[in-house]
Amino acid sequence: GRLYLFGGRGERGYVDSAYVYDPEADVWQSIEQLSGKRGFVGAAALLDRIYVVGGYDGRAELALCEVYDPAAGAWGECPSLARPRAGLDLLAVRQNLYAMGGGMESYLAFNERYDPQLDEWARVETPVTGQWIGLGTAFVSPHVYAIGGWKGALLSTNEAYKALYRLYP
Repeated sequence: GRLYLFGGRGERGYVDSAYVYDPEADVWQSIEQLSGKRGFVGAAALLDRIYVVGGYDGRAELALCEVYDPAAGAWGECPSLARPRAGLDLLAVRQNLYAMGGGMESYLAFNERYDPQLDEWARVETPVTGQWIGLGTAFVSPHVYAIGGWKGALLSTNEAYKALYRLYP
């Protein structure tokens, strides 16, 4: 029931700020900062935690993964992405996270899926490859949709990836 804002770029460069918005009280409040200044991160909620991954610090794309526990008001660490990504989107699909897109400075040949039970990222093939930044993603079972963004030019594309399959014994 709250909105969270992590990092970004201000008048003086990238920031490590983090905020929470309470719509009932109509109030923004500062919370514990990110571990470093960066923008173009991906963020998603999964299992009562908020994961913030990747980003750009003004010098390079990042593979960082941090996890915020709203109940404790504290940050923890999670394994880094296999590849640095900025301008990505992070999406919760059932009990996993998908890091899709990114590549402000480099070509990305794959995307990544995080399994919190194994506490690891795995390579996953999806239609979202190359330098695809600023895309939006949505999960409508069983598909993940990747919409718009920028890939050398503005995109009006809508790609679908079947993320879930039903297996019969």
